[in-house]
Amino acid sequence: MYHSIVTGAGKRSLEVFTRIVGERMATGEHYLVGYAWLSFVTPEPAALPTLTIDDDFGAQLHAGYAQRRAANAAARAALPTLPLD
Repeated sequence: MYHSIVTGAGKRSLEVFTRIVGERMATGEHYLVGYAWLSFVTPEPAALPTLTIDDDFGAQLHAGYAQRRAANAAARAALPTLPLD
């Protein structure tokens, strides 16, 4: 099973947290298989919907959005410029 939550939205991007949960069929026990932070970016500014937080877990994830966004911007700025030809 997987569960995805939109955790932040900018003018051109959405940040999505996804976790994958496995289940032991014999016992019904659930366990974390993995998780990922995904960023979806459009080349042109888009009218993205307003983000509505509807549970505590989503609120916790959203609380760190600005920090993650700033850290990602700093990491991108530190990358060398690569020729595109």
